Amino acid sequence: MTLQVLASKLRTRSKILMFLLGTLGLSVAAYHFLSSSLNSQIGADQLLKDLMVGLPNADPNEFIMVVVFSPYDCSKCLQEAIVWKRIQTLFEKRLTIIGIARIDKSSIIEQFAETYGLRFPILLDSNNELAERFLGENFEPKRFFFKNSRLLRTDPVGIEPGSEAEKELIDWITNEAPS
Repeated sequence: MTLQVLASKLRTRSKILMFLLGTLGLSVAAYHFLSSSLNSQIGADQLLKDLMVGLPNADPNEFIMVVVFSPYDCSKCLQEAIVWKRIQTLFEKRLTIIGIARIDKSSIIEQFAETYGLRFPILLDSNNELAERFLGENFEPKRFFFKNSRLLRTDPVGIEPGSEAEKELIDWITNEAPS
């Protein structure tokens, strides 16, 4: 066997091995993605039920929006608070809103709620326990929508008031919220 033929066979085998390893890597990645999505779905549903224990007037079978945010270091949260106020006003009888603030001072939340006219409960999460359970290791502020104790939708916070994204969200809530 000549050196060229041996080298060609080795390159072919290397390509096959790389293809198989790549396929295996994609399969493992897909498995982790799908299982984490499934686990986060189950985890989010359970987390909503756990959250409802601390809110006696809330029913996990209602249509619920949970907003996890930080009033300290999140300009997107401050701008979207105006949208939360509009949603609160438009869907007062059809949607329960719960805020989770990654903060340790109730006076700041009281001032924040007063400034933006927010009347929904905002839970203080000084040790980030709730935020971590909702967001995982990524602390990007998000909105979660639940209906009948099932997670329907998750979106990052950052809608500008008056934008097309705000209109689309309000249209979506209109269609999903019970009458």
